Amino acid sequence: MMHRMRHTHGLLPNTGIIAQKASALHIRARSLSDSMKLGSSRSFYKGRGIDFSGVREYMRGDDVRSIDWNVTARMGKPFVKMFEEERELIVFLIVDFSSSMDSGEEYRARLKTAAEAAACLLFASLHNTSPVGCVLFDGEILFSAEPKSGKDYAMLLFSKLNSLPPRRVEGTALSQALRGSAKLLKNRSLVFVISDFRCAGYEDNLAALALKHEVVAVQIGSKSDEELPSCGGLPFA
Repeated sequence: MMHRMRHTHGLLPNTGIIAQKASALHIRARSLSDSMKLGSSRSFYKGRGIDFSGVREYMRGDDVRSIDWNVTARMGKPFVKMFEEERELIVFLIVDFSSSMDSGEEYRARLKTAAEAAACLLFASLHNTSPVGCVLFDGEILFSAEPKSGKDYAMLLFSKLNSLPPRRVEGTALSQALRGSAKLLKNRSLVFVISDFRCAGYEDNLAALALKHEVVAVQIGSKSDEELPSCGGLPFA
């Protein structure tokens, strides 16, 4: 089920450029999708299959949590449960549209960088035929969509990444977005949180989400975070 908390429209500053770069993003996403496919799928789901398929004798290196103690007691030696592995890699994006993301170097606001990063991950998921969903937020939740597959669905999400709300709500709903995502995601997923993280109080919700899902926090920064702009002398009291 898809929820639109508020309609979004109006291109991001200079994000007509993002739309024009769609083909380039597709090219970048191909290599990213290969990395996701080769590096994540087996290790991510190992031991977390959903269909029980039998038991086999314990081998060195097996997860002790998979031991079938009833069969072990009956046979007098350790046996482990086997499952059909879940191969589908579910991807979920949590993207920060808050006002603080407008800052950064000229022509390179954090928000544009975040939108391009999210678009690359979206297209990589499309290449892998992975279900993908997202939550976009500023001071409140702008848009949320559960993970689904399909090109049309992916392009709908891309259009949302390429748009801004008609009005900006001050503050950040990062904690709310993290809590809502935990409720929305029914199966173990690969979650990317793309934000400048210029707020406090989200840590517990991020940790709770990471208990059930593989969470990658992508912090969007800029040189202005570390270097003061050249603007002459400034008086300090």
